[in-house]
Amino acid sequence: MPNEPKNYMLGMDSTISVGGAELQEVKDVTIELSTGEVDITTRKSKGYRAIAAGLKECSCSFNVLYDPQGGAFATIQAAWESREPIPLSVAGVINGQFCIIGFTRNEPLEEAINYDVTAKLVKIAE
Repeated sequence: MPNEPKNYMLGMDSTISVGGAELQEVKDVTIELSTGEVDITTRKSKGYRAIAAGLKECSCSFNVLYDPQGGAFATIQAAWESREPIPLSVAGVINGQFCIIGFTRNEPLEEAINYDVTAKLVKIAE
């Protein structure tokens, strides 16, 4: 049935931006949203551990091709070197200030040099 609306989104249609500049060289993106556990166990719990949802946490991992001319790539590298947060918008899911905590260079024999980047949320955008 032509022109029927999709009820899904392909990963290739998603975007990741650094300071408003879209990263074109990104291959794979993983967004991890989690919640900490708060132990609220009491004697009233009858021997079972009781928990409540605690603080939320967000991290984002992505693979980016090495681009020595790329401004956005240079921004990520500089953020890792300086330990300063950068504005990051991921797939319309999360937008805020992120610290780059992982910046691993991969040099596969038959592929382009690339980096595995891990970013953790410092402050959510208002």
